[in-house]
Amino acid sequence: MFTKGSNSGWLMTLGTKFEARGEVKSNDEIFNEQLAQTIARLLGYNFTAVHPVADALSLK
Repeated sequence: MFTKGSNSGWLMTLGTKFEARGEVKSNDEIFNEQLAQTIARLLGYNFTAVHPVADALSLK
């Protein structure tokens, strides 16, 4: 059984390289297995895993 709202989450970015956009809502599905490589890409690194992971999020 799931806790109400446990299927939702958020991701916040903060820094001089990020445009202030306020709250952004999207109908796109984002999965936990996308977060590590997405965060690495935002920081300018390449993420390599020894286990299967999904593609990084498309950065618009």
